[in-house]
Amino acid sequence: MVARQAGLDWRVFASALAAGIERRPGPRQTEMMRREGRIRRFAGPPGSARRRRLRSRPVLGPVLVTVVTVYRRVRDKRDDARLALQRAHTDFRNRRARTVPNITRRNNRRAYERVYGDDNLLAEYLAPERVAFYEEVAAISADQQPRAVIDVGCGTGNLLRAVVEKAMPERVVGIDYARAGIERARELVPSGEFRAQSLYDVDPVESFDLVLCTEVLEHLRDPEGAVDVLVRLCAGSGRILITVPDGAQDAWEGHCNFWTQGELEELLRRYGGVEVSRMRADPKSLLAVVRP
Repeated sequence: MVARQAGLDWRVFASALAAGIERRPGPRQTEMMRREGRIRRFAGPPGSARRRRLRSRPVLGPVLVTVVTVYRRVRDKRDDARLALQRAHTDFRNRRARTVPNITRRNNRRAYERVYGDDNLLAEYLAPERVAFYEEVAAISADQQPRAVIDVGCGTGNLLRAVVEKAMPERVVGIDYARAGIERARELVPSGEFRAQSLYDVDPVESFDLVLCTEVLEHLRDPEGAVDVLVRLCAGSGRILITVPDGAQDAWEGHCNFWTQGELEELLRRYGGVEVSRMRADPKSLLAVVRP
């Protein structure tokens, strides 16, 4: 278009344009030029007459080649060490940042008390993906038409609230070892019964049509003992809904257990009939429905 407006032949215009374009080095070439700057200032650019003359010196040439080789190795090691130090510093700062993953990776009660007790951290924890996850579990729970539901590891009660809205059970109970979570759950679900206690301290004197245990077992040192409690809490015709991350895709340091789909099914099969599938809201999470 420019060539036509100027009345020029396009071949002449293209040739002139190509001749006038200076090829700029990319980032990698620029970095190499910077790293080789001292050698270039002393010996000239690669292939230059000055570099060839220095190489041809009978004694000085081999010495210079050796010196340059050693210099490059030392320089590369220094740059690698500097980069490693920068990465370590960045990783340290990231790990010290006040975020939910950084806090909960410690996998203890104090960490979850801190998350559940802080409005900003709790807002981060209850991200849209987690809320969608709760909604899907609640919809599956509603299909069971339960009259009594217990959520073991209920946190702040958001899942139980979704279950109440979708399944409308007559009774809901929540258990969590973080007191800050229980306090929020009582406000969120006034009709529920909530207890601040460890899963292992639950006395299964009563039974429930539906027992929920979502994203809990992967944190426990004794998951088999926990499942024993869940089975004792479940009524004869009831169901247990368990979710855990897929161990084939999960490597988070805040978890103790990493089950694949087949391994989870094998773990739970001893307690009765079991079906293991993937969550639609989070395909990296496994959903197990156990019929004791």
